[in-house]
Amino acid sequence: MKLIILLLTLISISEIAYGQKDTFDINQRASYMCTRPLILDSTKTSLTSRKVFFLFDLENSSTNLRSQGIQRVDYPAAYIMAYLVNTSDSTFIAERQDRSLIMIQEALDEKKNWEPIEYWSPSSCGLSYQNPLLLESGKYVMVPIKKYSGSFRTRIRLKFKYGDEVLYSDSFEGSVNKAQFKKITDEFNLPVSYLNKK
Repeated sequence: MKLIILLLTLISISEIAYGQKDTFDINQRASYMCTRPLILDSTKTSLTSRKVFFLFDLENSSTNLRSQGIQRVDYPAAYIMAYLVNTSDSTFIAERQDRSLIMIQEALDEKKNWEPIEYWSPSSCGLSYQNPLLLESGKYVMVPIKKYSGSFRTRIRLKFKYGDEVLYSDSFEGSVNKAQFKKITDEFNLPVSYLNKK
């Protein structure tokens, strides 16, 4: 029985990794590990914008993430690389939960409204929040972003919560399964958040 479960898990992982259509029928749980802070190359990124923002590399995925401190990304082709960049004049501090940035993906639905395609599951354990991100001015972190696919072409963005604030990324083109707009409800008996401001 354990062997069958293992084989089914490996098959589903390989389908995602090699770009086959996802069959998600509900919001997906979010988790976003990031690398250690890295120094910005000032010849490639302007340091005069004085803000914290996301950049995306939609063409390439990093194959060297383990050396940067990310252990969970075994199939880089299943991810888009995002960069959280700090060109402000101060250190950006963001709470993390179990080493993950508190963030979800949203997509435009058929009515052109931004709706979550992922949910955040808050932890009730105080030890989960003891490792905040400290992103000094002139530095960035790499964040592998799950690449969804489906029959519905749309635009996707990140919704990143830090403290009482929410930062939205610019959007990029992608595709999802329309059923991913279905939100988790109480019947699943899970703590669920869509990272709305209080």
